[in-house]
Amino acid sequence: MTKEDFKKQLVEEVKESIKEKYGLDTTPEITTLTKTNVERESLSIRFAGSNIAPSIPVQPLYEEYESGMPFEQLVEKTAATLYEGFNNSPELPELTIEEAKKHITLTLVNSELNKKLLDDTPHFDICDGELSAIPRWYINEEASFVVKNELVGRLGLTPDEVLAIGKNNIDAEKFSVMNMADLLADLTGQEMDSDGPTMIVLSSENRIQGARALLSEATLNNVHDMIGDFVVLPSSVHEVICVPKEGNDPDALKAMVQEINETQVSPEERLSNEVFLYNGISLSINREPVMEPQVEMTRRMAM
Repeated sequence: MTKEDFKKQLVEEVKESIKEKYGLDTTPEITTLTKTNVERESLSIRFAGSNIAPSIPVQPLYEEYESGMPFEQLVEKTAATLYEGFNNSPELPELTIEEAKKHITLTLVNSELNKKLLDDTPHFDICDGELSAIPRWYINEEASFVVKNELVGRLGLTPDEVLAIGKNNIDAEKFSVMNMADLLADLTGQEMDSDGPTMIVLSSENRIQGARALLSEATLNNVHDMIGDFVVLPSSVHEVICVPKEGNDPDALKAMVQEINETQVSPEERLSNEVFLYNGISLSINREPVMEPQVEMTRRMAM
């Protein structure tokens, strides 16, 4: 079966499977969804009487089919996954200005990799344009959606007003600032050697989309008080790592970030291949050479 035939038959049979097994009417379609850093062809399905439309990427399903999974089994598995996504989805919030002020914050994305997303979303740039801050509405600690221009208009706000709401909530948020050794000790339950190079991990309290800590001047200044001018290693959208500028070679740090992005970070979670410098005033791409590079640079960034 060709991929086009596969997609067409998948849409038809998943619809029938959900109707037969769960008694629900649905409208499934193959669509291209714009996610952070990537676009994915997905099977999206809207349940009758609901605005919730769970989706599942098509390519992994087709690969399972090509690897030998019977089509009927694949349909049943896909239908169950989509129904579970619908059944477990949190209730959509009331879309009012009052609720927006409570639930919209800002998150960071790579500007170059998200041009299409940024075309339709309020944003502002930081780090010499390498990163962009976008508004995201959190339904709960884990479920959220990007606030695009269409929703901004429905709220009766301007893009700048939505970004200001997000920034106010960033300024009010308490971010996690932990020494790498302490963080690893918390994660593993084992005491870690604290005699290695100084590495400070910034993230949110729940470690989801925690790179937004870079938008908090108070948090950056807190780290600056601890270690002076520092270099930011953007390990993922969920956290960043700060190391002292003095004694570290920016080229070596950048090469390490690139290697880890390519080998250990999923495309959706990559933030940047650049490293950034915070000098107590501003955050920028670190292009300044360092005269005394630290020869033994730790690779414990790759947890």
